[in-house]
Parts: sequence; structure tokens; C-alpha cells
Amino acid sequence: MIWQSESKSLSRRKFIHLAVATGATLSASSLLEACGGGSTSTDKTAFGPAATVHIGDTVAEPNPEITAERWFGKRLNELTNGEYTLVVHPNSTLGSATAMGDQVRAGTLQFVKSSSGNVTAYDKRLGIWNLPYAFTSDKQTFAAEDGKLGKAYGDILAGYDLMFLGMMDGGTRNIYNTKGAIKSPADLKALNLRIRTITDPIYIATFTQLGAKPVPMDPSQIFGALQQGVIDAAENNVPFYVAQHHNEIAKYFSWTKHSRSYDPFLVSAKWFNDQNKKSQDAIVQAAHETITRERSLWVTGEKTAIKEATDSGDKFNDADVKAFQSAAEPVWEQNKANFGNLYALLQQSIS
Repeated sequence: MIWQSESKSLSRRKFIHLAVATGATLSASSLLEACGGGSTSTDKTAFGPAATVHIGDTVAEPNPEITAERWFGKRLNELTNGEYTLVVHPNSTLGSATAMGDQVRAGTLQFVKSSSGNVTAYDKRLGIWNLPYAFTSDKQTFAAEDGKLGKAYGDILAGYDLMFLGMMDGGTRNIYNTKGAIKSPADLKALNLRIRTITDPIYIATFTQLGAKPVPMDPSQIFGALQQGVIDAAENNVPFYVAQHHNEIAKYFSWTKHSRSYDPFLVSAKWFNDQNKKSQDAIVQAAHETITRERSLWVTGEKTAIKEATDSGDKFNDADVKAFQSAAEPVWEQNKANFGNLYALLQQSIS
């Protein structure tokens, strides 16, 4: 298998300084220092009045990312002696991914867990993560997210009033469908699959290149589209497949591992800027710890979801990953000019 299961804790996490005008970036420890002298004290008098804050997400429970978000709320409450109470809104209850992103940029929603596909609407360079088969292991992926590539990615987001707190991990993305097992790219053509993809040009180009018929749509629309036969397939990770009940309709899950769910954890820069420095420190620290924890939660959550799907009669099969990788290779050359200096940083990350 081209993907290896590794979920080691981060040794160091890069965060984006709020100074949008300069686009400056700092490590977690440096950002804490910039926001409040590096103090992690929880002196009650240093924090503001108690406030309820919110995070929106498109995925449903029991997705490990939702579990991590609830843990973030608990940790933030602890670090601030109860200053913040976080309410988690899963399963698109606050609207589509686009709508939630707009709310965060405006400062009316404090946090969102987005996806690498949704943020490309702001800047096409942000689609760098969506190139097929960009990384070959968890270790390589996390090193890129926490290194120069993740730093540059956060710099771009800062220009859109979005502060990048880190990348939640959603494991490998794979194809599931209602018609049959997919073992090679030829099966996509033979089954004549209409496949839901995220609304991102790279994903659309990838599945067109592989011989499927991509149908971009919001996650909240997938279940109904599968049920009504508008689409025959979708692609995502196993916890999403199970938590959204797509496995009740699309019984065939094929391990194509064509990409990964790169899910940026974002806070509204406008809202964050209005918090006192000690509170900012706590937000950054809680997010740092949450990213580390979420990567471990994902490993366990995926195993649980696979068992649940298998017990429900869903059929898993391995695919010829090398054949898919070779077939998708032209997408890199066709799109590399869209990513600016991020493409060179990606190349450095995988060399």
C-alpha cells in the first residue's frame, strides 16, 4: 500500500501571525510570544468576559474531526479558565462550506474546519494539496503541512482574513460507488461512473483524466444524489463514507488513495484580532494541541469505520494504485503554473 499509517505527535507546529498586512509567519512558540509574551498562565484576570463561540463543519458525527473539535473546545475552556465555551455545529447545520467560509471571513463565525477544495475559491494557489498522489506516507504529508509549504499556504489564507491554525488530517480519499469494484482506471470508464467531487478544478481535472464524469457538489447533497441516481459514485475517506450514511447506498469501496483530505482549521482573523493577547495565546495553544491529537484520533476512527462498514456488508477492494498514479500524472503538468511558488515548495517536500 502506498500510504503508511503513522500518527506521531508533532514536534513543532507552524502558525500564521495575524499581521495580515505583512503576511508574516511564526512557529507556535513564536506566535505565542508575539500575541502575549509567550505566557501560558491561566490568570483569570487576564482574560475577557465569558463568551460562547462557534465552529462549523460539513461532516457528521462520529467523524474523528468532530471529536477533535469538541476536545479543542474543552481545552480552550481550560486554558482560559472558562472564558470561552465552544459550540460545535457538524453536518452543515450552519450552511454550506462556502457559506461558513464567508461567515468566518466576515467575523460572524469564529471557527471553521474547511477543506483544501473549498478554499481554492479564494485563490487557485491553495489547490496545491489537491494534486493527485502528492504524498506517499503520513510522515511525508505531516512534514509538508508543518513545514515551508504549510507556512506559505497560511500566508495566502491570511490575505483573505483567515488565520490558519493547522491542518486536520482526513486520511486517504478513495472511490465508493453503487455499481461494482474499481481496480484500475479502465473500470471507471467501463462502469461509466458519474462521480461527485469537491468543487475544485484539480479534482475535476483528475477524474476527467481518469475517465470518469465528475459532478461537483456540496457534501450535504451527496446522499440524496446517490439515492436518486444523479450520481453513481463519490470519493472520500471511510469515516465520511460511514458517518454520512453513503455506505447504505454505495456498497463498493475501492482503495484508490488518489488524494488525501487536507482540512484547514481556520479562525476568523477579524474576530481573533479583537481578542486580548492572553486569549490569543490560549487559542493558538489549544489549536496546536488539537492538531496533534486529531492525527491520532483519525487512525482509531478509520479502523472503527472500516469495521462498521464491513459488518454492514459493504465490500472493500484494493486498487492498482500505481496504475491510477500513472494515469493521473498529466494533471500535474497541466496545472503546475497555477500554484506559484507553492509548486516548488511541494517539489521540495517530496524530493
